[in-house]
Amino acid sequence: MSAPSDRPPYLRQVLNARLWRPLLLAAACALALALLAVSNRQAQLGQQALQNSRNHAAVLAHMDQLLVLLVDAETGVRGYLLARQPVYLEPYLNASRMLAPTLAELRRELSVYPEELAALDGMEVMVRKKQDLLKNALDAQAVGPEIRQGQVGPGKIVMDQLRAELSRMRERASQRGALELAASEEKFERLRWAALAFAASQGLLLLILFAVLQEQLRLRERLGDLLQSENERLAGLVAQRTQELSDLASYLTDAREAEREHVARELHDELGALLTAAKMEAGWVARKLPADTDPALKNRLAHLLQVLNDGIALKRRMLDDLRPPLLQGMGLVASLRALTDDFRRVEEIAVQAELPAEDVEFEPDLALAVFRIAQEALTNVRKYAQARRVEIRLVAAPDSVELIVQDDGGGFDPAHEPPGRHGLAGMKHRVQMFQGRFTLVSAPGQGTRISAVFPRPAAMAPAT
Repeated sequence: MSAPSDRPPYLRQVLNARLWRPLLLAAACALALALLAVSNRQAQLGQQALQNSRNHAAVLAHMDQLLVLLVDAETGVRGYLLARQPVYLEPYLNASRMLAPTLAELRRELSVYPEELAALDGMEVMVRKKQDLLKNALDAQAVGPEIRQGQVGPGKIVMDQLRAELSRMRERASQRGALELAASEEKFERLRWAALAFAASQGLLLLILFAVLQEQLRLRERLGDLLQSENERLAGLVAQRTQELSDLASYLTDAREAEREHVARELHDELGALLTAAKMEAGWVARKLPADTDPALKNRLAHLLQVLNDGIALKRRMLDDLRPPLLQGMGLVASLRALTDDFRRVEEIAVQAELPAEDVEFEPDLALAVFRIAQEALTNVRKYAQARRVEIRLVAAPDSVELIVQDDGGGFDPAHEPPGRHGLAGMKHRVQMFQGRFTLVSAPGQGTRISAVFPRPAAMAPAT
């Protein structure tokens, strides 16, 4: 693996974009969570401020209610003592019932302020004193001299003290409310600025993330273009190498055929002449021997003539394999017929040949390619197929010629062709040399069918 510095610049840019994108996403998520937390805190502060306002209003309301109840109680008692009518006692009775609950509510609401509880205790003492004074007046059924003469009595003194204490408590409550409201406003202001900062940071991060994504998309497009151009270059290189290999294979095939033709000519001209001359000389010697020649010598001479005949026959078979003389002298159809006859005689396999009744005019190279494919197909049948029957057909049309070789042997899987066998590859290449079409159909246990279709000039029609 190459070091990071050895990577191409665009690849490093893509990798950097991939590294930055998760970090930016994580930062944006963190800012979003922080903004959510700030918003939640703002909501909590709003609820707390609202609750404080309600509590402050309730405290003031209970203080006012306490003062009103005391005033009602005092007014009711005065009215009753002056008019001696029981109806005037209703405010006093109602106030007597409501004073204790009102003081309890005040104590509950002021329980969070320890400094107010002491003042509330003193005020409760004064309330009870006021209640006692009013009760004593009712019990005595007489109006005190301070009421008749307009002087200040103990009831008024207690009432003034209660009003003063309630006034001080109201003032302190108002100050606390103002301070709490100011604190809430200050907290709201800080949270508002924090929310704006988080929102701005999140927006900035989203813009940066968008820019990174755009850059990554641009780099991906560039990388795609580079990959496409590289693939095109590699495809062109593969096509060039394939064409070179195809040309080399064609050259080797042509060179092999030329070498075969050269060797066949040498065998026919040189070796054939030597073997024929040796046979003629041996025949002349055999004819010139006297009648009383040793039989053993005659047998040796007869054996020599047989060896020479076998050598001539071997030379003919080699010529047939190297360059079939029938192909040049008699044509493709006669050569295929002789090939199937020899295969049937040697291999003892039933061969059905469907060939044109009359010879067909073929180009020499095309005729040689068709013959070599048929020869290689029959060789494969002999080596591997273990067939009992072979069918070979030649279909000649004005614009094409098709060779079909089919057997009933063991077959094989074309997708898993055994290595080291190049016969099929040679057939395919011979067909490709003529821009033809090669088809192979085979399966284990179902035999093999080979089809080779060669295009040919339209002017070349079957000969009469």
